[in-house]
Amino acid sequence: MAVVRTYEQFTHTPSFALGGIDSFALLRSTKGQIPRVLGEVRFLVTRRISPPAQVYDPPLELINWTNRSGFFLFTGATSAPELSGFRTLAAGNYECRVESDYYQTLDPIAVTWPPAQVYDPAKDLIFVPGPNYPFPDFSVLTDKNGRRIQRKLGATVLRGSLFTPGGQPQPYVPITLVPPVSPAFANRFQVFPNCNTDANGNWVVSMIDKQPNPVPVPDPFDQFIVSVDINLPGNPYNVANVQMMLGEENSLRQTGLRGSVVHANGRPFPGVKITTSVGPGESVTRSDGQWFFYFNLGQANGPVTVTATAPDGQNSNALSQIVRDAITVVPTFAL
Repeated sequence: MAVVRTYEQFTHTPSFALGGIDSFALLRSTKGQIPRVLGEVRFLVTRRISPPAQVYDPPLELINWTNRSGFFLFTGATSAPELSGFRTLAAGNYECRVESDYYQTLDPIAVTWPPAQVYDPAKDLIFVPGPNYPFPDFSVLTDKNGRRIQRKLGATVLRGSLFTPGGQPQPYVPITLVPPVSPAFANRFQVFPNCNTDANGNWVVSMIDKQPNPVPVPDPFDQFIVSVDINLPGNPYNVANVQMMLGEENSLRQTGLRGSVVHANGRPFPGVKITTSVGPGESVTRSDGQWFFYFNLGQANGPVTVTATAPDGQNSNALSQIVRDAITVVPTFAL
């Protein structure tokens, strides 16, 4: 009796792998381990460099999946909102933007398709924590007498937000933390000083204690002073004397004013322009008559004159006070 053999035939789709490294978690891991990148990561092809050059707006999404080792795998398939199904990248050089749930955006990233080799460790992506990153808690162990004996490895974080005078988020602005000029500080801490504001204007910079044991008593860096460079296009500035607490979530709030404008009969007055005597910029009252006005981060304390100007040119002034890192309420305007 003849034996019938059934065979299955598979077609293998060529792919390439790209490594991703969580730079913050790497410092906290057992030596030799490479921690996996957290959350979803999206690779967006923004333009083709090779002829014929082309800008993709909206960008093409480069389809990827992650294997058990944490590598990103690609076949060259892309998708776009206006296209049905998938398209494969034509051979050539491209630029990508890498967005993720927990890390700062990487842009631009050079991509050549098809790649010269399946995996090139020199092209591993280094992911730096973003505003939504789940930083570990910081804690100190003490003995029965209350003396510190060990510091659990944790994070020191500085967060902030950046808005236009009218309250709109300022995305993709480079932010740089300038740490203390101290050899002892540099030897002890790994600082992640650079970031860009995200689409909502939020930003975060962080550092980790590389030498948690033993902890000096008293710790010379329980409190320390840094400065922050805000690299706004056309208007870069530095925020000096930012106080930091070791192992805590620190914040640098944007100084501002808020208030409301009403008609003579008390009804909310939308569309009124708000300006101040301190620097340029303007805000406009919302449908409920409320308004916000934001200054540069670290704006110094001092008096300010606020002017509300109605669409017909009628205006009114009010005196107020700027309080650094706070939002001050201005008396209501009646026009």
